[in-house]
Amino acid sequence: MKKTGMACMALVALMTAALGGTAMAKEAYNTGAAEIGMPVREMEISWESGSVTIATHAAETVRIEEKSLFSLEERKQVHWKLENGELKILSHEPGLTSLFGNKKKDLKVWLPETLVLDELEIAVASASVNGVFPARELEIASSSGAIHGTTEANEIEIATASGAIGLTHTGTAEKVALATSSGKTECVLGTVRKFEASSASGRFDLKVAELTEKFKLETASGQTDVAFGAVSGKVGIGSASGKVTLTYPEGTGFTAKIKTASGKVRCEFPCIVEGRTYTAGDGSVQTEIDTASGSVTLACAK
Repeated sequence: MKKTGMACMALVALMTAALGGTAMAKEAYNTGAAEIGMPVREMEISWESGSVTIATHAAETVRIEEKSLFSLEERKQVHWKLENGELKILSHEPGLTSLFGNKKKDLKVWLPETLVLDELEIAVASASVNGVFPARELEIASSSGAIHGTTEANEIEIATASGAIGLTHTGTAEKVALATSSGKTECVLGTVRKFEASSASGRFDLKVAELTEKFKLETASGQTDVAFGAVSGKVGIGSASGKVTLTYPEGTGFTAKIKTASGKVRCEFPCIVEGRTYTAGDGSVQTEIDTASGSVTLACAK
């Protein structure tokens, strides 16, 4: 499956490649709703506007449905093809000249409840993405539109130019990467080895059951709240403006270097304070917080 790199420019390139194409490419696709009984290992969805929903059912088939308030000629109906276990779904016929030319319509894909895809990739121009994402590797990119869902994926990459991100993750993830230009990011995550996130503007509200290696978050503006159930390794938060609250479990040992041009620092742990360095317990969790303006709180979860 082709990777997008999670950048907005890459998103446009991906959708142009998927929804453009030659006459030979058009002939390779089936049209309209379908019930697919063949094995599916990977799935790639490219959709323009409306919504994309992934759900599960008891059947051993993959079902594709679309709904629209308008009558759709065949070339504007959902197109799909299955090759070597990879299912590709497009919002319309490849080769239509206008990327945003379709009316809004809704796609719903039903997967067997026992199926875990090797890879699930969703790219949308102006559509919401919702549901369950049963895949080992998950990649979602959106120009605009909210993204909400649940997953147990081992690798997660989500990017949106504008729109909220809401994710519930259970299990263990090797890597989680989130990027948004604007919009609230609210996630509840299981065990994560490496986490990185960035935002131009928008609030972060993150709860991580366990961090085992590295956490990095950068935001230009907006409030940041991060809470860990257990933590080891390194934690870094950078914010140009906005309040930062970092919550560690009671008894956590950390060394926190805090730089703030304006704003108060409050630490709820028994700490040794030397200049801008706050040390609690054995000082093992290396923590850096850099903010130009806004208060910083090192909170203790009891």
